[in-house]
Amino acid sequence: MSAAPATVAASASAVSRPLRILCIHGFMQSSSIFNRKTGALRKSVAKWASIDYVQAPHEINIHDVFNNKPESMAENTYFSWWRMNAERTHYNGWERSVEVLRDHVVSNGPYDCLIGFSQGASFLALVAAIASLQWEAKQRGINTSNGTSVNGVHVAHAEALNQIDCTWLMRAGAPDESIRRNGSNSASSSSSFSLSHRPSLILISGFVPRVPHLRRFFSKPNTDAYTDLGKRIEDELKVANEAAAGVSDGGVAGRSGTFVRNAPALQGFAYDESIPPINFRSLHVIGLTDRDVPPRESLELLRTFPTSGPAAQLSSHDGGHLVMQNAEFCRIYRAFLNKS
Repeated sequence: MSAAPATVAASASAVSRPLRILCIHGFMQSSSIFNRKTGALRKSVAKWASIDYVQAPHEINIHDVFNNKPESMAENTYFSWWRMNAERTHYNGWERSVEVLRDHVVSNGPYDCLIGFSQGASFLALVAAIASLQWEAKQRGINTSNGTSVNGVHVAHAEALNQIDCTWLMRAGAPDESIRRNGSNSASSSSSFSLSHRPSLILISGFVPRVPHLRRFFSKPNTDAYTDLGKRIEDELKVANEAAAGVSDGGVAGRSGTFVRNAPALQGFAYDESIPPINFRSLHVIGLTDRDVPPRESLELLRTFPTSGPAAQLSSHDGGHLVMQNAEFCRIYRAFLNKS
């Protein structure tokens, strides 16, 4: 596995003004729903940070998903960051979501931290993965025509350059809009992009995209990292499988399916070992009883980030698919952003 790049996002503690945080909601949510669901977090950080929300562009009509609308779902229209094709092998519309997120960041930034939940965390990680490859490719003079450069960098970097530009994410914390948009301030030649403008990421119940055409931009997970959590997750899975095996149909049979996703599109997929870890400072929050995003998948995403320089940070809890907002986790978020 490639070594982690030497330059990783600067800590938000270097920012003297109140921090600005952008929240990216999950599948079948909206910016307003996520706003309501994170009220305790917003209250906790109010003295030292402000929180904004951005909405995904792809509408989902609840009646297209459920024959009988669940009572808990008040709205009729929800949103997602991509659409799965009928064969469940391809995410459509993710590029449009990149444009929406880019336009929001450029127009409403700077943002010192981006928080993604569930599909929003997966989408944010995808943008960060492509941004890392594109930035490194440009630094090394790689182009899209020959696949590799004289420096011997793998074709994945050139393939990333063929995707929609994501390098603006590295400038999300820049105070000047022209820097966030273009990488330089047209009004001042001395003001330009710095690695200190790269935001921190908090990924809650995240996962590596479950389709090969996007998973190929991620580093091979470092299975030698976070082994204690890995063992705990496997132990939980074993218990779940044993419980499911002993239950008749109609009970909790198939409970193990909540821990291991069926992703036929990934059969035979192999990560490219030459791709470096995602070059962003990150905190990963994993619910050990999450039945929407199995903890094994969140651990896989965590392992695609650096293990040094600084290492990706981890906080796990015994809860399920939710944003933890109790006093303990608000302290964890605050410590990650170096705010006391």
